[in-house]
Amino acid sequence: MIETIRGIVETEQAESDRATESAAQKRQQRLELLIAVVSTGLAVSGISSQVTSEPVKTIITKNQPSDSPEAVIPIYLSYYNFLDVLFHIIVGVLIALPVGLIVWWMQKRSNRTR
Repeated sequence: MIETIRGIVETEQAESDRATESAAQKRQQRLELLIAVVSTGLAVSGISSQVTSEPVKTIITKNQPSDSPEAVIPIYLSYYNFLDVLFHIIVGVLIALPVGLIVWWMQKRSNRTR
């Protein structure tokens, strides 16, 4: 009788360990996906800020009529770089989302083949 109970306890313990390991693996995959998306977004934002230092000013200057001698830039754009930072963050997010979807799809696909 005691051996039967020990066998049942060991079986339940093995099933519990297997479930815990599966949950830990899923958490690990989600963490890897999050790290891939965030690092891609930060990398793209950093690169875009190095390539175009003042994108909002450049866009406004290009949209000015050609007959005006100087580009008129609103005062709030000349003193604050908030829109430039926001522009680079948006570029990073726009590139990071498709990369995140691709990584997520590849993880799901590799899990199905196992």
